[in-house]
This record gives sequence, C-alpha cells and structure tokens, in this order.
Amino acid sequence: MAVEAGVSFGWERYAGDEGAIIGIDHFGASAPIDEILKRFGFTAERVTDVARKVAREGFHGIVPTLVDSPETC
Repeated sequence: MAVEAGVSFGWERYAGDEGAIIGIDHFGASAPIDEILKRFGFTAERVTDVARKVAREGFHGIVPTLVDSPETC
C-alpha cells in the first residue's frame, strides 16, 4: 500500500498489482493542511481502513479521495 499526499502516478510500482494507492490526482485546493488532509481522506483512520480492506478483502487499485474536486473544499 502506498500513501502519497500528491499524485498517485508512479506509486503502482511500489504498491504492486494487489496493493492500493491513496493519492490526490487533482489540484487547486487551498486550506490549512489539517483541513486538506481530513477533507481528502488522509487520516490515520481512513488509511487503516483501506489497509484492512487490502489485507482482508483483496482490495486494490487507486483509492479515490473523499472529496472529488478542490472546489468543494
């Protein structure tokens, strides 16, 4: 599993075919970092939840952010 508070491109090399990647594939959000991380899903709870799904359910691929676009921040 890879977690990148930036673009997910290239992380499949490390996550592999059966891993998951949490990243942000859009730009334009502006807010205090704690708010950005929370709104887009970069919290310990969410990362842990995704990791459990990878281990228990075979979940894999790019994980979408909680907010689809920076305009909703």
